[in-house]
Amino acid sequence: MGRVYNALIKSDRWRDRSRRIGAPSASDEEASEQTFPHSDEQWTSPPADAYTWNPKDFDPAVEFEPADFESEKKDFHEEAHHSTPDTGNELALSQTKPGVPRLRVASVPAPPVFTEPRRALSVFDLAVEPHLAAVAASDALAAERYRTLAVRILNLASRRKLKTMLVTSAQEGEGKSTVAANLAWVMAKKEERRVLLIDSDLRRPSIDRMLGIETENGWLDMIEARAKLQESAVRIDPNGLYVLSPRATREAEARSDYHVGGSDAFTSSRVEEMLRDLEHFFDFIVIDSPPILEFADSQRLASIVDGTMIVVRAGRTHHDAVTDALKLVPKERRLGVALNGSQIEEEVGYYRKKKTGLFGRKN
Repeated sequence: MGRVYNALIKSDRWRDRSRRIGAPSASDEEASEQTFPHSDEQWTSPPADAYTWNPKDFDPAVEFEPADFESEKKDFHEEAHHSTPDTGNELALSQTKPGVPRLRVASVPAPPVFTEPRRALSVFDLAVEPHLAAVAASDALAAERYRTLAVRILNLASRRKLKTMLVTSAQEGEGKSTVAANLAWVMAKKEERRVLLIDSDLRRPSIDRMLGIETENGWLDMIEARAKLQESAVRIDPNGLYVLSPRATREAEARSDYHVGGSDAFTSSRVEEMLRDLEHFFDFIVIDSPPILEFADSQRLASIVDGTMIVVRAGRTHHDAVTDALKLVPKERRLGVALNGSQIEEEVGYYRKKKTGLFGRKN
């Protein structure tokens, strides 16, 4: 390159502005022998100002022809347009304007829409058992204890993932169904919070009887694809508590082998899948289950729900039974122990005192 430049300087072609750089003149071919020196000639150093850039020497007529990028871009877009786009969660190329590609995320399916149950009952028209203090409004002090327990559970739910809760006991007769029904009732707020109460006891379901309702289908019918949620659940107003039983009430009363076939659902993944589907529709799910020390159904539920509370009866449950029951619940899923049936003195007004239970008096 240096030899070409020196030759241009020597032949005075660099300062000839009538010619583009690199374009030959009419006399160039004739003077080609004089333009490039032979090997035996001596090179002379160009003047010092020959290496100095002078803007005035720049020829504005010099143009640079760009590469044909437009045709290449057109070919790229045509290829992307005719290719098969990606599906699923992958990214796919799409065009908003001709020649302007953009990345498009595949559409996400819309969440399922909740449908209200076909049956909605008023609590004032039901024969609710009196020991359901919060539901029947039969004991104001006991109802206040349930509201306190509900506030603690909701505060805990706000600090950790807690949407499905199991209420069980170590032994039979501790009052777990009473606590579950009262707790779910005070947690339900029709305008703020949608709460579902599930009776998972296949052998002795009691939620329907205590609330005085009859169901036409249950959650076993749902997992067996014989009924949908709106055909199985019952809503109780004014709180708007949703109740879901294992099967129809009349079928449970007529069959002595009610649990046969139903227990197989807990050994499969169908119950877990049903709970995950119900989480899309409800803010909180309370599950009443049989004693955890006696039945594998409760042990299975304790391993898949977000939290488990064990109900014990004051003066009856042994410490060893509570310890053994807690061992069956994963440590990260333990919510605590609720003491039922303890007698304390509460002030009523300013002058009278009355003895009452903490959470319930029966079952």
